Amino acid sequence: MLSRFLSAASACFIFFCSCAQAQLIANPTWQDFRQNEKAEVLLSADGILQWRAAGSEEWRQERVSNQPLEDVAFDPSLQRWLAVADGVLLLKPAGGGRWRAITPDVQTYRAAYDPVGRRWISWVCAQEPSQCSVRTLEDRAAMSEADWDERSWKDYPQPQMQNWSNLFVAQTPGKAPQAVAYANGQTLYFTRDNPLDWQVVELPRLRGRVPRPETMAALTYWRKLGDRWLAFGQGQDALELDTVTGRLIWMRLPGNTASQGPVLWNAAFRDPSSAILLVGNNAGQIARSTDEGGRFTLHTLPVKGMLSGFVKEAEVLYAVLSSGEVFRSTDAGRSWQPELSSGQDNVRGIAATQRGLLLYGEGGMLAERAPQWQVRANLKRYVNDLKPLDNGGALLVGANGLIARAASAQDLATQNWRYARHSLQYNQYLQSLARVSADTWLAAGSAATIVRSSDAGESWQVVYKGDDGELGNFQRIVVHPQSGVAIAVANPGWILRSADGGKSWAPVDRESRKLDDLVALPEGGFLAAGADGLVLRAPASGERWEVVHQDAQVQWNNISFAAGKVWLLGAGATLMQLDARGENPRPVALPARYFLRDIVADSAQPDLLLVAGADGALLKSTDGGKAWRALVLPRKANLRRILRTPDGTTWLTGRDGLLLSSRDTEHWTEHDTGTPRHFRSMQYLPGDKTLWLFGERLVSYPATR
Repeated sequence: MLSRFLSAASACFIFFCSCAQAQLIANPTWQDFRQNEKAEVLLSADGILQWRAAGSEEWRQERVSNQPLEDVAFDPSLQRWLAVADGVLLLKPAGGGRWRAITPDVQTYRAAYDPVGRRWISWVCAQEPSQCSVRTLEDRAAMSEADWDERSWKDYPQPQMQNWSNLFVAQTPGKAPQAVAYANGQTLYFTRDNPLDWQVVELPRLRGRVPRPETMAALTYWRKLGDRWLAFGQGQDALELDTVTGRLIWMRLPGNTASQGPVLWNAAFRDPSSAILLVGNNAGQIARSTDEGGRFTLHTLPVKGMLSGFVKEAEVLYAVLSSGEVFRSTDAGRSWQPELSSGQDNVRGIAATQRGLLLYGEGGMLAERAPQWQVRANLKRYVNDLKPLDNGGALLVGANGLIARAASAQDLATQNWRYARHSLQYNQYLQSLARVSADTWLAAGSAATIVRSSDAGESWQVVYKGDDGELGNFQRIVVHPQSGVAIAVANPGWILRSADGGKSWAPVDRESRKLDDLVALPEGGFLAAGADGLVLRAPASGERWEVVHQDAQVQWNNISFAAGKVWLLGAGATLMQLDARGENPRPVALPARYFLRDIVADSAQPDLLLVAGADGALLKSTDGGKAWRALVLPRKANLRRILRTPDGTTWLTGRDGLLLSSRDTEHWTEHDTGTPRHFRSMQYLPGDKTLWLFGERLVSYPATR
């Protein structure tokens, strides 16, 4: 796959324009950034493109492909767009419409719009014969979709280069794109003002010897710095190409003195006003040169870490680490002071745009200083639970110590999630959320830990932690709406109870059980279920628990409500039905063995039931569960959640980005969620009539179709 040029000035953020959006993905992996005088564009590894007009606050998001985006190009009117995803060139024509592949028979590596020549350019290789070319297409005011087909492009073969595996392209706003490539480990090719006119330069000797192929292979990062290209990577050797003079020189970067292991140089910046050159490495070190790279001095940032990028704004230099630390220098890079500790990780870069400084990174992490810093959380962590706040916002919890909050309905609509303050370790996860009141919330999860918030999720304190090793991970925490008593169940472990809003906790008894789910019953009390077919019931006080049913051959994983009944679901050839008080258990036979996750009923037809589970299993009963038949879905995937919205639509979600809907439970429509990642569950928020799908990705989807 193509080694991509990643601009040293990279990033983006702020508010989504949620109108007219099919869906919004809150946590894509932003991996590259493009900008010119008209627009700012983010590219993601999830095939998502997000853009805004230069200077605007509002982002527009759309899915281009299921594959990572490698490049994007657009005309000055922002009406026509090209994108490259996994070697395929895709078009979005003027007037909107869906993205479509336009050159399926060749491998496309890069695409660009040339404002000087008013043409589109792509760099491609044919499969048979092995031939690489630069292709151009004249840009005209009126172009039909047929004008974009492969036969419309002019082909300029490059016989000296059999593939573009070492091609890098960059573009200065308002100018033609420039490219550099090397072949056979000995020759560099580059373009200046004309993308079709390749110049050739032989590699100079390195320490008196012909450069070895592994030396060139180590130059994994290429940056376009003004009129020059700089190549660097693992080791101390760096290569600079002056595109004006054609001069090619080797540089020697300092050794890594701050950490063990090989040095990796991966960020660079050249100040055009002073000719100062900065190169950053994976140990928080910056090599600085004032003499065109002839000699470097080494400067160490206050925090160690991988340099992700540099940028200059208003005579101040900024450097960002992948850990989200931003530093500024007012003395041309001699010394660095803290600018921002964002609390994020996997930050990919920094840029200066018309609105101010921007950061971008994985998990939807975006930040902007315009004029004050606003930071949107990195949500590249598995989301286990999501609940609405009383004011229209929401809370979510998940893996790696994830607790995040959209503090208002506006924040939720714009995907403006912020990390909450807490003291959990990164390796801890939270499994379940529970509301005590508008301001008081509880969450429970791994390492037998319970946390509590009294400020609507802005900050959290640990209120219980089982340190004796007898308790496993908490699977569910529930607050009874009538009594206010909170119960938490563990697997393995005992049942914990709190009668003071979650401030203090004590075991109901010391009997160790393996419980996986817990609910508050519609007619009072609690119900818990888990391994060995164990079903327990307690009154709303949560003090006395009794066995309702037990069958060592069954594993209950989920408790659901449907048609005024309580249903237990798990692995096997039966369901378990109980009344609304959690009593009178009755087995319900299934036609075969299934691993079932959820059940839903039709409020207008209480005898119509649907159950969903693994391997695309969707069973339907029209007689209250006496007889079942399997339904056929458009796509087979593990189903995790099924729900009905007030308009009577039934929704299904699960693995592989699956989202299905049906109005009659017989005919199902698949919806594009913009991601192939797995969903654990979904919530319907009636305030804005939106489905929130969560798991490996967090997606909001309009439920008004």
